[in-house]
Amino acid sequence: MKYDAHINVEVCATVKSIKYLFKYVYKGHDCANINLVRSAPDGVMSSTTLEWDEIKAHLDATYVSSPEAVWRLFEFSLHDISHSIIRLAIHLSNMQPIYFAEGNELDALNRAATKDTTLTAWFKLNRDNSDARVHLYDDIPNHFVFDRDNKWKRRQQGERVIGRMYSICSRDTERYHLRLLLLHTTGACSFEDLKKVDDEICQTFVNAAKRRGLLCDDSEHDRCLAETAMFQMLPQLRTLFCMILLHCSTRNTIDLWNSYKTNMVKDFMRNFDAETAEAMAFYETEAKLTEQGQSFADFGISPLSIFCPIQIETINKEEELPVGQQMYDALNENQRQAADEILEAYYRRSITTASCLFIDGLGGTGKTQLYHTLCRLFKGQGVHVLTVAWTRIAANLLPEGRTAHSHFKIPVPLLETSTSSIRPNTKEAAVIRKADVLIWNEAPMTPSYALKAVDILFRDIMNVNVSFGGKIMVLGGDFRQVSPVDRFANRSQLVAASLKSSELWSYFKIIRLNKNMRTGPGEEEFSEWLIKLGNGELPSKENDEIELPAACISDGNLADEVFGKHISLEDIPNLCDKVILCPKNEHALMVNEQVLQRLPGIETMYTSVDEVKCEDGEDVSNYPIEFLNSLTPSGIPPHKLNLKVGAIVMLLRNLDVNRGLCNGARLIFYFAASLSSQSIWWHYMIITIPHILRRSHITFMLIEGGRNTDQIPTKSFVTNFAVSVGSVAIELRQIPNEPIRFMTDPTQKSRTKDAIIAWTWITFIEQNGTNPNILLQMPMTKRGWITWTTAAVNNQLVSAAVPVVINILNLQKAKYDASLSSMYKKRSCLVKMFEHSISSHWLDGHSHSVITTPRTLLDILIIHISRKWLPLLILMVRP
Repeated sequence: MKYDAHINVEVCATVKSIKYLFKYVYKGHDCANINLVRSAPDGVMSSTTLEWDEIKAHLDATYVSSPEAVWRLFEFSLHDISHSIIRLAIHLSNMQPIYFAEGNELDALNRAATKDTTLTAWFKLNRDNSDARVHLYDDIPNHFVFDRDNKWKRRQQGERVIGRMYSICSRDTERYHLRLLLLHTTGACSFEDLKKVDDEICQTFVNAAKRRGLLCDDSEHDRCLAETAMFQMLPQLRTLFCMILLHCSTRNTIDLWNSYKTNMVKDFMRNFDAETAEAMAFYETEAKLTEQGQSFADFGISPLSIFCPIQIETINKEEELPVGQQMYDALNENQRQAADEILEAYYRRSITTASCLFIDGLGGTGKTQLYHTLCRLFKGQGVHVLTVAWTRIAANLLPEGRTAHSHFKIPVPLLETSTSSIRPNTKEAAVIRKADVLIWNEAPMTPSYALKAVDILFRDIMNVNVSFGGKIMVLGGDFRQVSPVDRFANRSQLVAASLKSSELWSYFKIIRLNKNMRTGPGEEEFSEWLIKLGNGELPSKENDEIELPAACISDGNLADEVFGKHISLEDIPNLCDKVILCPKNEHALMVNEQVLQRLPGIETMYTSVDEVKCEDGEDVSNYPIEFLNSLTPSGIPPHKLNLKVGAIVMLLRNLDVNRGLCNGARLIFYFAASLSSQSIWWHYMIITIPHILRRSHITFMLIEGGRNTDQIPTKSFVTNFAVSVGSVAIELRQIPNEPIRFMTDPTQKSRTKDAIIAWTWITFIEQNGTNPNILLQMPMTKRGWITWTTAAVNNQLVSAAVPVVINILNLQKAKYDASLSSMYKKRSCLVKMFEHSISSHWLDGHSHSVITTPRTLLDILIIHISRKWLPLLILMVRP
């Protein structure tokens, strides 16, 4: 109306608007088809026969409107191009397209043999130019130009270019996955380099993409369990197996169970036979699945013939009540009054009346402490309590807390007419029916429709027409904090979603907690300011803006002020107490990258596998994989997730509620198999059993080193020892002890694994034991560490451990001192004590002899650490 004209503005906001962009903007000028005929004079009958001329019918006469005429007269641009598009070739080896005139096939073939495509030229560029190896194939046009000589040369001008690899149909399997590899691989010098994964050349590009984790494949679950089996305890391995079944789309669940059940039953094998041990591991894993409403049968795994039910934990009233009474005595007066009122409501409860209470308190007034006290007191009296919260983080603060969605099966999305999916004859309903008290943490975050759905559910299960089925409802929180989340809702809609707008709110009695237990000396003024902010008592400017205190404003780099300019490994445990809240995901990603660069060590990159599910397979090509990779929806990590040891990550799914692995939990990234340049470790064992077994009560085991490249041994030098002593002798070649790189090593150089372990112990000792986690960063222990852990786990099996191999049996007495001095230099005096222990006590059958004291072991340990190597180990084991 302002310009008295129709103005059409097209905004390309989503990928779906592309079709409208071409339809309306580029359809061209207005056109009209006309046919000119001479009409007869007035009053005269026309005898002219109208002839249809197809040529004239197809003539296109142009009608130029006044706006277009003005635009053309002023010579304004009719279109504009912001970037140049550089098409990048995608072809297999020696299968590039060749264009030729008929009859010139041989000449065209000869020219193609000496002419590089953009892809083969990229290989040569990476081979000759180290600077180019950091760029992806589709990013090369931004930095280099493909000239007439079919070579990439460094770009001098014109940076507004886009490299584009055209889409490949997924049915063209090899080229499709070649394109996928090119989107994620830098520095490739040949097609073989694209197929190379962990120094192994795959047969096809499909296999290479799977090995790189770019495709959904069951092998990733196999690799995950294999890595976990190396350094995690068995209960954790079983829990991980449950997580894979529950949260991953694995197709071969039976094969996965059969492959790793031998690893998952080892702890039960100590006290039970193999069949019973497998059954116990099976049903313990089944119990974990049952907690999530699933079972092995849902994944195609049949139950075993032996039934070993897992013992269900019961409430110990004798333990709970004294603890609860002690916690009650520790409450302040305000908290104790609230507890008394809630306990009194339970004692005078009636199935015909509702007892609903709301604990209103600011942050720090002790609401969580009050919840824990009530739970202990109720359990000590045999009262069943349900503890829930709207979010998983808030539920974690409660004993056995669960989300309201999980406990009451509240549907998503939540509407005014929504009801729970729990039926009165189910196990979930039985748990609710048995409960007497419900404690709901951070209730103000709950929409009113959810409370209404719970009210209907409780009435239905208890079969009474009383609010919440006559249960004792204890809700708590602070309405000054987070309100219910409703995307794109205005102020009135948010108010309507609040619990205070629910018709059930009138049944609740308000109990207030006023004493803030977190406010320290000198913080009173800021605490009062927060109260005024929550109550809306602060003076506001336009658009409801308030003025922040100067102490709350950061003038410098926020990441520097919160985390510091450098973060050392010793600072990692303190990172959990620091966080920067961001209004948008793009800001959070930017801050995360800044903080990550402050951590030492090498980055490990993890990539997502994105795909489109379409009913029509042809539609898949309309969504290029790189476009899907560029999307970062809310609640989903970026396609390329970079991590370092010590990085803080947030869990986005509820994996194991009982262990606190829930949505929103913050975790520390400590180790990945990719942090070591060696991923597979081989071990060879040679067992020698002499014909004449004079000492059957004990076995000699030698733990030795080696390399991954060593050949399979066919003989052992302990064989002669076994024959001469008359005892079973075992040589375990704990391969490898070869140069590797461990990414948290600050020297970033290749050293033997023993030397790296030595470095972790040096750091541990120098830091006076303040960072014990540094000892846990290797995926598996070796030599001496295997000896100590074996002895610690089963001291009934290991009789004695000798931390140093002393070649006493082959030493002549006269040369003994000289040999020790040669081998151990100034420290030889510390190993002389083993002469008597080895040659006398052990060989004479004293299997329970104490070889040395812990202090001496520590001294020898420090000696070898200082010399950057660790000794061979001897175990004396009962067969």
